[in-house]
Amino acid sequence: MSGLTDYQKFVEDMSASSYFKSWKKANPKEFATWAEFDKAVQAGPATPPTLVTRFGRGLVDGGVIYLNAYETEPTPPEPVPPEPTPVPPTPTPSGTPFQKLWDATTPPQKSWNNALTITSQSAFQTWLNARKANDHVIVKGFTYQGRCEIRGGSAFWIEADPTFQITNPVKGTVNFGLWMINVNGGVVTGFPRIHDCGNQGFRAEGCRGIFVELDCFDNGGNGVLVNDYNGRPLGTYKIRGGNNGRGCMPPGSPGYEAAWYDPNIDPHAQKGTGTHFMNSWAFDPGSIVLCDVTREQKFGAGLESTDYKGTAAQPIIVGVRATSLSCDVNAIPPSPSGGRQAAGNAWQPWGDAHTYVQVKSIEVGGCARGVEPLGSFSNCVIEYGRIASARLSPRWPAYGGITYQDVSPKP
Repeated sequence: MSGLTDYQKFVEDMSASSYFKSWKKANPKEFATWAEFDKAVQAGPATPPTLVTRFGRGLVDGGVIYLNAYETEPTPPEPVPPEPTPVPPTPTPSGTPFQKLWDATTPPQKSWNNALTITSQSAFQTWLNARKANDHVIVKGFTYQGRCEIRGGSAFWIEADPTFQITNPVKGTVNFGLWMINVNGGVVTGFPRIHDCGNQGFRAEGCRGIFVELDCFDNGGNGVLVNDYNGRPLGTYKIRGGNNGRGCMPPGSPGYEAAWYDPNIDPHAQKGTGTHFMNSWAFDPGSIVLCDVTREQKFGAGLESTDYKGTAAQPIIVGVRATSLSCDVNAIPPSPSGGRQAAGNAWQPWGDAHTYVQVKSIEVGGCARGVEPLGSFSNCVIEYGRIASARLSPRWPAYGGITYQDVSPKP
């Protein structure tokens, strides 16, 4: 019972029943005893009588329930001022070494201008043309058609999500998706989708201190190309996607797509080996390169690198995870001279010197090898490596200047 009104309703309902009338007529003394109790209950505290019939006891029990509910109800305590909300602890990264590294790699914390929401290509281009230092834009809900260029300038934050897409479906080597040149401190988060571009999905030249999260897939050339044409790059790259290199195979070859083929897409003599999920050159100390190849990558390598120059204090951090790196150099046509090159490897450090590179994890479903090195190396380490199925042996080849730690099987 929640109050006297509820008890009164109980008495009213019971009194209206035909059984109540029969009970009252057959038990006039018991009815009189109960009626006194009922009157006392509604007036204040009362002592419940002992009745004989089951119906009479039920009526008394209704009054007792009401009395007990209110006689035993405690006085509510004085309100206690709320304690300050504690700061939640930083969650412990879980999963494989690659997943832990991926989750722990977060954008830089900076003071940004008030956010501006952009939902059209024209509004986005207007912002680009007049952007100011530390601008913060929330970009969503539209597809940017054509090559999106960001040149020079100060730090910005493009806070996107997968509903922001960039596509440039015109074959040819200059038809990139997102092109950043000499950008300092640019941040792109939320994995906007960059796909169906004639050449690279994302191309960065001479950019310093940038942080990008991008989903690059189904492009004609490399998914990503980072080079030093306008200065050595430095930054953090979290890239996922796959199925890039759609324009690299000539007519008559497996994987040829007439809508995307351009003879200059793949610079290698053996076509199909020179377009990669990510191709990167000349990173400076402190850079981070994480490749999450979530779609089959039919051409080139997972990550091809050239001239990575870390230091003991600031090594270059690398991680590669892939479902399938399926390029088999023996299954695609050789070069015109009959030669075959390298492809289908998780990390392919290829040419020039690599120093102080920490490969935190290589985790692959299927590939040629975990590492396919060429050049000179010093103080480079693969800390963790697992491959479900490797086409070549050894999957972890011994090479001077490269140390293997927790890889399986041991080299």
